[in-house]
Amino acid sequence: MSAVPSEIAERVRKIRESLDAIEVTRAELQAELDEIIEAAGVHPDRKRGRPRKAGLKRPIRQGSVVWHAQQVLEKRGRAWYIDDLVRDVADLSGKSVQKTSLVSTLSRYVRAGEVFTRPKEGYYGLRAFEPQEAHPDNF
Repeated sequence: MSAVPSEIAERVRKIRESLDAIEVTRAELQAELDEIIEAAGVHPDRKRGRPRKAGLKRPIRQGSVVWHAQQVLEKRGRAWYIDDLVRDVADLSGKSVQKTSLVSTLSRYVRAGEVFTRPKEGYYGLRAFEPQEAHPDNF
């Protein structure tokens, strides 16, 4: 009879992993959709037609979750899988970190071409990790 609870626990673990992957994909798709809408100049959810500023162009607030993510990535020296990044940011900051919120925020920086990169699905890095020729705006 002990096999049944272990089978259930394994099934629960697999479902949670699948849900986590779906959350990351949803956040990345939302970021892509936002980018397309911004590029097209169409903002269907806003009552007024005033365009948003194109990029973030604001400093990362020291002590914020994004600042901690930047610190973790600088320490690692390479792109990091989002689940590991969430865990390390939570450990460093001592705060609870919601994966979907972090993905959404980092994606905004990626879209704006500032600070963070997404070299492949589920991974985030820093622009500083990329070769200089990858950034033609940095002459």
